[in-house]
Amino acid sequence: MMKLLTRYPFPPLIIVACLLLVGVVLSNYVGILSIHFPDRPAFLPKSAEICEGRVSRMASQRLRGLRLWVDDLHCRDGEWMQPVSGVAQLTVMGGAPSPLIGDRIRFRSHLHTPHRYHNPGAPDWERKALADGVAWTGSIESGDWMMVVKEGAWSPLRWVDQWRQKLAQQISTISDPYIQGSASALLLGNAGLLPDTLGDHLRYLGIIHLYVISGLHVAIVAWAAYELIYWLLSRRSRWALRYPLWRWSAAGAIVLVWIYAALVGMGVSVIRASVMISVYLLARIRDRHAHVGAAIALAAIILILQSPHVIFLPGFQLSFVAVMALVGIYPKLIQRFKIAQLRSRTLRWIGEAIIAASVATWATAPLVAYHFHQTPLLSVPANLLAAPYTTLVLMPLGLLWTVCSAIPGVSAFLQHLWVWAATPFVHVISVSGEWAMNSLWTFTPTIFEIVWWYALIPLSLWERARVKGIMTWCAVGLLIVSLHSYNYYKAQPLQITFLDVGQGASVLIEFPNRKTMLIDAGGAPGSDFDMGRWVVAPALLARGIAHVDTIALTHPHPDHYGGMAYIAEHFHPTTYLTNGAVGEERDPQWSAYMQRMMDAGMQATAVHNGMQSNEGDVQLTWRHPPVTGPDPIQNTNNGSLVADIQYGDFRAVIVGDVEKEAEGKLLQTDELGPVDVMQVPHHGSRTSSTEAFLNRLKPKIAVAQLGFENRYGFPHQEVVARYKRLDTALFRTDLDGAISMSTRPKSGMIIKKIGN
Repeated sequence: MMKLLTRYPFPPLIIVACLLLVGVVLSNYVGILSIHFPDRPAFLPKSAEICEGRVSRMASQRLRGLRLWVDDLHCRDGEWMQPVSGVAQLTVMGGAPSPLIGDRIRFRSHLHTPHRYHNPGAPDWERKALADGVAWTGSIESGDWMMVVKEGAWSPLRWVDQWRQKLAQQISTISDPYIQGSASALLLGNAGLLPDTLGDHLRYLGIIHLYVISGLHVAIVAWAAYELIYWLLSRRSRWALRYPLWRWSAAGAIVLVWIYAALVGMGVSVIRASVMISVYLLARIRDRHAHVGAAIALAAIILILQSPHVIFLPGFQLSFVAVMALVGIYPKLIQRFKIAQLRSRTLRWIGEAIIAASVATWATAPLVAYHFHQTPLLSVPANLLAAPYTTLVLMPLGLLWTVCSAIPGVSAFLQHLWVWAATPFVHVISVSGEWAMNSLWTFTPTIFEIVWWYALIPLSLWERARVKGIMTWCAVGLLIVSLHSYNYYKAQPLQITFLDVGQGASVLIEFPNRKTMLIDAGGAPGSDFDMGRWVVAPALLARGIAHVDTIALTHPHPDHYGGMAYIAEHFHPTTYLTNGAVGEERDPQWSAYMQRMMDAGMQATAVHNGMQSNEGDVQLTWRHPPVTGPDPIQNTNNGSLVADIQYGDFRAVIVGDVEKEAEGKLLQTDELGPVDVMQVPHHGSRTSSTEAFLNRLKPKIAVAQLGFENRYGFPHQEVVARYKRLDTALFRTDLDGAISMSTRPKSGMIIKKIGN
């Protein structure tokens, strides 16, 4: 293996590209086997609540609870504990003490298979769980619902875990959540404590990678370990004369690098960097030259063999693309611009930093836009200012604090010193991040556009046909721009998209005049999971929507308003419509929602029955039972807004959670008639979709928005039977994902399942 790594200069781009292709093929087979072991059936009793298992990885503290990974699972089925295959990922609420790796715990939780929201642009949590080897997920509602029944035996990993938890306890004493989250990310590789606002600012500036333990951190550890060991060994003259100290120093540095990798959680970028540095140090021990391309290939082999599905994760792709660009392009640009010939050391450093930041930003830009649908235009200057400070100040202080965390007085002093150094840095990020939010470019490239972007690499480096190649690349780029311009200016259809927001509702309407309306935004009752941030916003950005003109809340229930505040804060709607009702004053979720809407400058406009608006040739009429007046609706669901949308011969209705009483009131007038598309009322409950209501509307297509394996049993079978009797095509977001309907006058309707 060492001969392969030191003798043959394989091109890293070709090797890793081939490995990615192999990983795609193997992922359909190996990934499944890595979850379901052949000697144990994939078994989980539906009634199981009490389970036991062994903590298999180091715990990770998150804003929303403690994250644990448990294997060797046994769950109670009646009076017996039955084995369950696979690893369970658990979130413990309520500030529970963290068990150590190897401990056997008993807990109470409902386990379920990982599930994602099937919308365009949605994070692929199913694929990430598969890459992590996770077969089950669950939450433990209180720390009292978990106990350690048997402590694990001593092991090197358990010792590292104790060290990690001691440092985590010291970090938890920092009062400022921004500084605490920064320390957790930079010292422990745990970004789970980063406040959402700070994470957004880092992304807006394009410096979120500085808060991820990567090659730079590992290289500093390797250099410091090598120099320290060499210095200690050189203190003894006999050893210095008898043994080649650089070999022992390199061997010791390899060991310390992997201890550090275990301490910070063994992320993709950490493993990649640790493998590459280990290859370099092994080559130094054998007095050989380590080829960087072969080291990159070995790191990719190890990660893909561990889990083929890792190639689909943004972290894997961004990490390898960035390092390959720096290895392959950076030296050539340094040579081309003659940076090494500059007399001033400061100018050389500035030139090298500008080229490095530009190359990394240019190489990762398509992937950042593809996965996150936004490109920070201030990435290069932000990196030039932030990277030196984190590299030269925060990281060395953090490593010193980590090493001395077991010495009480020294660790307290280093903690205060690190906090003092990090405070102005985080403050500048917070201030500049607010301003940088307006410099984002919302764009989601196609696969063809990504290939076109990366085609510039060989064309620009190919000496013989550089001019012709770049001219061809520019011509294709102009063609892409022309196609985008044509699509922008041509007449647009009316498009209605029913998003998959779990057990909730959210409907996006894109009018032919390019204005947009969002009716409801989903939500998770009793949870701080922000449906707007993690589900609705990515779906909007994936469709190129950076501004929503109108938001409408059908009624004040958390499964409809839960994600609306984030949309109001980041998509700057001009109009906010409600039915005039308010939530319960004692409900903390509603109070928090109202405060965020006020902070976003949203003024609610109460819609009255029969209120109309026109968006081009589309007429939208609001119909709903009264929530105030002499005969108000008492049930909150029955007060839902009803949107009646007409575009030529096409008609659609969005009905929120209306039930039997509201449906009866809506039938008292002749305003509603046969429709082409209808939202299934109240997620398909038996209290809605009455025979009389369906017979009046006679929907051709109905869409039920509901959660996967929801606890309510929606949609009820009797409701499904009613739609079937009318020959209505019934779609379900829990099974079909997001459903989109588009139509033009006198041209029919196109229905697509657009959940990725």
